[in-house]
Amino acid sequence: MAATQESHTIRTGDKEYVQVSNSDYKSKLLFENEGWQIGDVEKAADFTSPTGVKRITVTKFEDCEVAMNCYAPGAHDEMHCHPGGDHAFLIWRGKLHITGVENGEDFIAEPGQVVHIAGGYYYKLHNPGPEPAIYVNFQPTKPNRPKRHTVLWTESARGKRDVAEREARGEAPR
Repeated sequence: MAATQESHTIRTGDKEYVQVSNSDYKSKLLFENEGWQIGDVEKAADFTSPTGVKRITVTKFEDCEVAMNCYAPGAHDEMHCHPGGDHAFLIWRGKLHITGVENGEDFIAEPGQVVHIAGGYYYKLHNPGPEPAIYVNFQPTKPNRPKRHTVLWTESARGKRDVAEREARGEAPR
């Protein structure tokens, strides 16, 4: 079975963010029948992406999906939120530096720690290294999913104001 790698670009003004994912989980399953799927996080791990961040489906049935995100050392995503619901994940390997837009929203999560972020709440993940990082999440596959699963901070009204204010002060964007 050929790999099913999807890539789409999110554009905000003059910036681009490439999101890479792989949903070819069936070829990596350890076991599958009508009612069971057994996947292996380490076997499915893949850090090949132009951004160093890759989302991978591990198992999937009609109502639920187990997925993971792989972050190469130094890789990061953009400030974003998931408006359709909460986002919860378990740090499997490495460390992920989580920052938000509010004061005090700064934490380094390590293996065994669970991060739970309310829907619509902005955050950014960065792998400070030196080893690769993986988080695993379990999510329902709702029939009425929002049109966009991820919304970048720079696309929101508050984010646009924040970027303009930071640029006026000569600061880097979040």
